[in-house]
Amino acid sequence: MKTCDHSHWLGLSVRNGETTFIQTDRAQTLLHNLPYFESQKPRLFVLVGNSAKTLALRELTSAKTLKKSASRRGHGEIHLHIDPSSTFSDGPVLLAEGDFPSNQTPSKAIPADGCHEITLKPLPSSVRGLQDAAADQIYFRLLSPFTDVFCFFAVDLGGLKPIAQRIASWLDNIQPSTLPPTTHSQIIIVTEAPDPELQESRLLNRFLQLLYAETKRDLSTHFAGVRILTLLPPGAISTQARHRRLKECLMNASDQVGAARMESGTLFSAHHFAAFLRYACSHFAQTIKEPFDFIKASRLDNPPAVDLEYHLTNFLLKIRTPQELKSFAVPLISSSLLLDSYPPDMHCEI
Repeated sequence: MKTCDHSHWLGLSVRNGETTFIQTDRAQTLLHNLPYFESQKPRLFVLVGNSAKTLALRELTSAKTLKKSASRRGHGEIHLHIDPSSTFSDGPVLLAEGDFPSNQTPSKAIPADGCHEITLKPLPSSVRGLQDAAADQIYFRLLSPFTDVFCFFAVDLGGLKPIAQRIASWLDNIQPSTLPPTTHSQIIIVTEAPDPELQESRLLNRFLQLLYAETKRDLSTHFAGVRILTLLPPGAISTQARHRRLKECLMNASDQVGAARMESGTLFSAHHFAAFLRYACSHFAQTIKEPFDFIKASRLDNPPAVDLEYHLTNFLLKIRTPQELKSFAVPLISSSLLLDSYPPDMHCEI
């Protein structure tokens, strides 16, 4: 695959009270350089944290030389990586990583070295100057329809309560997309303790109590489930062995989400994944209130005829008998609509 040293994908910038959404073609580059991108179906994991996240990312991507700056991200600044060992698999693994919004973390400029196309789009006036709010919306409204697993590192984020508060704010939002509830992503919260498996059940109960204190909306409103994963403290075992459980947990959760999306016909190939991501970014820059409609997006390059109603009416006026309507007109119209909705190379639902 063709590579460069820049992993920057999404970000925000505020100038003169106007919030600008920054997007590079990082996702398109990674996806279109997959060897079988017409048939491979990407997995997307979103990792949120600082130093613990960076250690995990190094193991998950085999990137031992990952820059230290990966532990410090600005407002809405999200970097995208790929696990090289998964490149030729049926489900290549993409890892997006960033941090919760923080007033102490300024936005950084994207390197302008010519290796990435950069798009700048002003966000709607409803988030003008509200950098924290806009950054949070990137995670939820833009990324969640495409994400298999959100992975939060509690040791980086101040414990379980800040995570519960963030997820509660997401639950209080409207649906980010028109995909069915069965396709929702899962949540994994990573903690550290000397006796990992003994702590997980207790910590999960604690987290659910914290979440319920923040919102009365059920987790299933926007997510398929949540799990607490406790790792041994750093130094107890090798870094690779320490993160093996995390990788297995991420892959198992992704398998469950992928199976549900396959069942609903929404498990997209890399080709369509990249296209929908591009459309979703454009939609996000226009509104953060309306859900992203995958069906409407699929027709953006092939819109229905504006005078379709006129042609259908004119055609039906030629039909003289109920028998002609039943045996000729209805089958012809329905088959024409079906063929028009399924042009060559579109997403296959079977």
